[in-house]
Amino acid sequence: MIGVNTWVWVSPLTDESLAVLAPRIAGWGFDVVELPVEQPGDWDPERAAALLDGLGLGASVVLTMPPGRELVGASTQSVQETQDYLRHCVDVAVTVGAPAVSGPAYASVGRAWRMSPDERRALYAELRENLKPVVAYAAERGVRIGVEPLNRYETSVVNTVEQALEALPEECGLALDTYHMNIEEKDPLRAVRLAGARIAHLQVCGTDRGAPGSDHFDWTGFAAAVRDVNYGGPLVIESFTADNKTIATAASVWRPLAPSQDALATEGLAFLRTLDLSTRPSP
Repeated sequence: MIGVNTWVWVSPLTDESLAVLAPRIAGWGFDVVELPVEQPGDWDPERAAALLDGLGLGASVVLTMPPGRELVGASTQSVQETQDYLRHCVDVAVTVGAPAVSGPAYASVGRAWRMSPDERRALYAELRENLKPVVAYAAERGVRIGVEPLNRYETSVVNTVEQALEALPEECGLALDTYHMNIEEKDPLRAVRLAGARIAHLQVCGTDRGAPGSDHFDWTGFAAAVRDVNYGGPLVIESFTADNKTIATAASVWRPLAPSQDALATEGLAFLRTLDLSTRPSP
């Protein structure tokens, strides 16, 4: 299954913009639409579910961590409000039929600080404690939480799969993004295999945030690693529009990444369809 995030075109997502985008996405041949929950109430999950169902599209849900959303190194109130927001994302996923809620569920994007080994161990213990009730809430509703490592310019908390496996409760999944992996992982293919069955979600784009396939990433090797771990979820193209100043600045989108946003999506889809992503039967 191949999907695309609506951030390629708009931010924040609204009912009106989804009503325009979803039929085009379905017409191009995508299987899944990825729906960001920037602020509760930006769009109506029930309305989205009906729209996507009518078009034969699946859904995935991603969370966002702007300033003030924190699970570590923050006040009790901030942590509780962030947990409430994450539970809301789970409820949204249930409504639209998404199997996972994914994103950097630990600290606000852009927040970074130096840590000693002891400070990092303490921070990870705090993260596990604050994630557990959210992960349990999701599991009760048949949804996985996929926590996403980000690159060093966006966080100092979790940058690699190895760190994520140390930081997260065992029952929590991982969300991997080829953009961040290309920066942080010495061997992205090994990182996929190391994450293994913990992978709850996969996002893909070119190494410059453009269309996958128009870059230097080892996509054939990546597809082999994905097959090896029997990942059965979608590969979702995540890139960003430069039309929203806040998100363009956060993602460092300073120039066009494709001839058009439509081209970024459709060329990426065409390339991903050439990869052998079929999972292997269990022994």
